[in-house]
Amino acid sequence: MIARASCLGSLETVGIVNDCPVSEEEWRKAAVMKNCSAYASQCDKPDRFVYHCVINTFLNETLEVCAYGKTIHLGHCTEYSQSGNRIQESFRTNCSRFTQNPCPIGYHSTEAYKYPGCYDLTKQKKTQATTGTTQPSHKASTTVSNKNMSSHLERYIFTGLWYK
Repeated sequence: MIARASCLGSLETVGIVNDCPVSEEEWRKAAVMKNCSAYASQCDKPDRFVYHCVINTFLNETLEVCAYGKTIHLGHCTEYSQSGNRIQESFRTNCSRFTQNPCPIGYHSTEAYKYPGCYDLTKQKKTQATTGTTQPSHKASTTVSNKNMSSHLERYIFTGLWYK
């Protein structure tokens, strides 16, 4: 039997939220409320079916969803694709350049709360849509030191091996 990259149960759990948790404690409370384990029996890999609060592919909404966790690569925000029914990298973002809480080269999707600048992108998009302008709350840094890049790369290699 070939395992799927997503679980159909995700479609039943996805919902728009105004805000996502920005601390581990808030994340845990939200995960308990979402109760992903109630849907996990619909999945090939029920142990990987976990709570997420992430941006959508259009960068204009934050979504709560139960889905398979995965390692997010190359400093992108985590997003949920409704059409693909999966958690994935948001290739339209580069959170490794945020001046506040930049994301590393690799991290697990359930750690998205550590990078609130990704959530702020949805607020900027909404502001831009209603007023025609936007004010970035997390300005991008134009340089990344070799020391930071090396540290992020080491963490990426470790998390890539750890979360596969």
